[in-house]
Amino acid sequence: MRVIVIGIDPSLTGTAVAVRAPNGEIDVGRFASKPCGKRIEDRLARCYGLRAAVSRFIRDETEQVARSVGVPLPAVCFIEGYSYNSKGSVIATAEFGGLLREMLDGMCFAKGITEVSPATVKRFAVKGNASKTEVVAALTRRYGVEFSTDDEYDAYALARLGAVVEGLERPQNGNQLAAAEAVRKARA
Repeated sequence: MRVIVIGIDPSLTGTAVAVRAPNGEIDVGRFASKPCGKRIEDRLARCYGLRAAVSRFIRDETEQVARSVGVPLPAVCFIEGYSYNSKGSVIATAEFGGLLREMLDGMCFAKGITEVSPATVKRFAVKGNASKTEVVAALTRRYGVEFSTDDEYDAYALARLGAVVEGLERPQNGNQLAAAEAVRKARA
């Protein structure tokens, strides 16, 4: 089955989205925002703005794929789960995460939204307890990609992991196979 795979690394400071077309090409976009005040209206305005940018990117990319293949295709979404050891406002992160997931739910992905733990993303890229530097180095070495931020690398890894989970790509090593199996098991 031809399907578009979307990988999302959500963060208030920089959300990255990777969209994998059926031909294997992956486009990555990153959307940044800055704190804009402590009032709830300010926090929500920040979340809504970031959510709108992500929505536009996904819509534009999936429409471009549809034009290139001649028909709309179903999409699947893989989003990195919450990182409980992250710095920053837990409240703002939860607000954004909830609003983003609500927006994604409304996009009606073929198999819903699959949440992937940060450890599983690392395991797919290199190993389960890898540092951000190790993840970046492994993805650059394996796939020849270069991005400006680790957000983009994580989104790219999620799109690749999603492609393996969906049977569109073969795992390249045991860690990738184990990560894909963990995602499949969590989905069931």
